[in-house]
Amino acid sequence: MEPELARQNLLSAARARLHIRHELDVTGVIAAQNACVGIGKIIHALEYLGIRGDVNFVASLDFTITRHAGRWGSGFSYGGALEVTTDGNAIAFPEIRPNTCGTILGVMNTIISTTELISRVCDARNARTGSFDYSRKNHFINVYRSTTTDKRVFIIHGCPGNVRLDTVDGPGLYLETSNYWRARALSIDTPLGPLQPLVGEHAVAYWENYQRCEANSKADRLAIAKVIFDDFEVMANHTHEGMLAPQVYLHGCHAAATADLVFPVMSSMGEPAFLVSRDVESPVIWNNVAVLPHGTGYSIQVPARNFEMRYISERDRIFLGSGAAHQEAYSSFEEVPFIYRSNQHVHEWASRRMLSIRDVLLPEVFLKL
Repeated sequence: MEPELARQNLLSAARARLHIRHELDVTGVIAAQNACVGIGKIIHALEYLGIRGDVNFVASLDFTITRHAGRWGSGFSYGGALEVTTDGNAIAFPEIRPNTCGTILGVMNTIISTTELISRVCDARNARTGSFDYSRKNHFINVYRSTTTDKRVFIIHGCPGNVRLDTVDGPGLYLETSNYWRARALSIDTPLGPLQPLVGEHAVAYWENYQRCEANSKADRLAIAKVIFDDFEVMANHTHEGMLAPQVYLHGCHAAATADLVFPVMSSMGEPAFLVSRDVESPVIWNNVAVLPHGTGYSIQVPARNFEMRYISERDRIFLGSGAAHQEAYSSFEEVPFIYRSNQHVHEWASRRMLSIRDVLLPEVFLKL
């Protein structure tokens, strides 16, 4: 079969497995094109390996691009849950990069001034060897005021950076920084580009190692919270970028198994945050788990409005955009200007019962130190 025909057949099969229940903006359209690459690669890999199975991606309401060039280049977008079902053969896809990132929320029981908070965050940062992940990129330590209880609520976003790396405690989670997994991964050339899955006992071991890393990540967020906020009540400590089960990957979304669980939804700095739960129209995946947004999502700020994904070689692809009188081309969107979508989207989603707003949090302190 001709390479271009094989690509188009896989992309067509992938589109049928990409489930989106909301209207897409320009960024969402680009993200959908990219997501079909990752889905298509997995379809091909299952067939190549003789594994009977299927793959589906359920988009969350904040479905968007990822600014991680490696993840984007592998064909995985941001905002949703990916499920790979098989006939019992274990398979894992480290290129999704499930890094255990998440948020911890707490209700503060003591009054801490902004000056003191800054001092405590700096002390926590300086006590760390290596990078302090809780101020990197879009990670943060913020304080809000609940409009329901009038209590102060903190949100810490991040995870320890060493979960990506091989350490004395075990392998990392990223192929590019783990000699352990690279030595065990297969290399499959698909019509949409290469894929490096783990199969059999190695896939089982990857899931077991992920669970270790996630436990460490949640413990680290709690430890940071104790250093900074001292006396508080934990409301939630959720992962939004990781694995829910051996066959389910969270791509920047929350997994709500029950309606009593609450999750933060963030927007731009200076705008309110929301505590939300699942509702009757929430998108669902494996075991009727609802897929909820963890933010409003990136909106890229470029002149072009219409984009088309094109392969310019067997391994290289671009997103060609057309404006009124010009063209633009991007391989990834890591360095492209962006804003966060308006928090009015959250109210719209709630009006459609795709989520339920439990509380609105008014911003008081934003810390990236």
